[in-house]
Amino acid sequence: MLIGESCDDLHPNGQNDAGLGTDAPQNEANASTPMGTNVTASYTGCIDGIDKNDVFAFTVPANHTIDATLSINKSVAVYIELVDGNLGFIDYAYSFGATEGSVSTFA
Repeated sequence: MLIGESCDDLHPNGQNDAGLGTDAPQNEANASTPMGTNVTASYTGCIDGIDKNDVFAFTVPANHTIDATLSINKSVAVYIELVDGNLGFIDYAYSFGATEGSVSTFA
């Protein structure tokens, strides 16, 4: 369900999630192109009641840590998960009424 502006309303010329030039994939199977190795960048995108997921792939060298934070501009339910190449859970965060969620490979 969508209440308010959609990603299409906010981006009438098309979405450009994380600089991909389009909407990011909505599932792990379609996020097969890594965003890079040992990434230290920040990315922006759009998620709404229709476009519920944006999935990104990263290559992390052995013995390195990855930290990911999802920040949004409205206080809503935030869910972010970090999985390995076999889709095994590494970490996840869920908050209701939040504007941020973070995951990490660092225990």
